[in-house]
Amino acid sequence: MTGREAASRSLYLAGLLAPGVFLLSVVIGGARRAGYSHVSEPVSALGMSGAPDAWAINAAWTITGLLVMLLGLALWRDRSGPGRFGAGALLAAGAASAAIALWFPMDPPGVPMSRAQGGHHILVVVAALAFAAAMAGSARAPAAPPIYRRLTWLALAAMVLGGAGAALSTALGLDAIGAFERLTQGGYQAWLLMTGAVGWSREWRVARPANET
Repeated sequence: MTGREAASRSLYLAGLLAPGVFLLSVVIGGARRAGYSHVSEPVSALGMSGAPDAWAINAAWTITGLLVMLLGLALWRDRSGPGRFGAGALLAAGAASAAIALWFPMDPPGVPMSRAQGGHHILVVVAALAFAAAMAGSARAPAAPPIYRRLTWLALAAMVLGGAGAALSTALGLDAIGAFERLTQGGYQAWLLMTGAVGWSREWRVARPANET
């Protein structure tokens, strides 16, 4: 393994760490906020302006976004990986996610929409589209193992279904936006974990020479 390959392999650890950081922030943040519902309230409410421990939640989400960018860098550097289209999309998704946490938190309910809230909506869409593009591009890559492709399409389907459900819940006034958001986030977080694991174990099909054991 060359030095470049070793460095790329180390960067894949970001894909293993990002979902854990995000999950812990949501679980701990929800537990520390009295009356918070993971079913009916959006995840972003944990980091909204004025929320308890919002600074810690947003710090964890910023770290998550930076870890996603490192995973994108791993894909970009790995010549035996699934290609640079997915890598570039993942870099964009990580940057948008970090920017949301740093500069565009959600407004408290009942206040006029601020510029930060408008930016929040735009960047959420940008991040979602970038994640979807990265997942679709990686699933179609020749280097991707068959099981990785199938699981990636499944994760993408969960993400799309969750997004549609969240939009429908908002339009109809249903108390289920949180549940659907978690389906969306669970889809792409599971994919980050899979991608990190495949890259770390060097399981891209063209990465392993025929004489390697």
